[in-house]
Amino acid sequence: MKSDGMRPQRVAEGLRARLAELIRKEADDPRLAALVITSVHMTDDLGIAKVNVRLLAGDDEKSRRRLMSSLGSMAGHLRRALGREVRMKRLPELRFYYDVGVDNERQVTRILDELSQGEEAPPAALPPSEAPRDDS
Repeated sequence: MKSDGMRPQRVAEGLRARLAELIRKEADDPRLAALVITSVHMTDDLGIAKVNVRLLAGDDEKSRRRLMSSLGSMAGHLRRALGREVRMKRLPELRFYYDVGVDNERQVTRILDELSQGEEAPPAALPPSEAPRDDS
């Protein structure tokens, strides 16, 4: 049965709030102190929760790998803890992904800034093959 799309969204928002709270309370790992859950997306059957996370500080490749490793090892514990707080027939499997959206946005902004600075310079002369011809 296909859902109307609203229930997965409501469940995702509820899980996002609960997960953020659980991670703050139960995580002994200091690396998780700078963790932000940017979004949660549920499959239509509510079987999988795709949790997008990001670091506020110390955002380098090594920190990202350690964070994802920590979250991967905590996934089962977090799922059980959610089971004590959330009433669902079947709790979703938690899958964690690092959210690179902000990085992509910064890169696009940088590229657009470079392009706009390039427009301020005088236009380069067209090569003879592309120059407009005067056929008159």
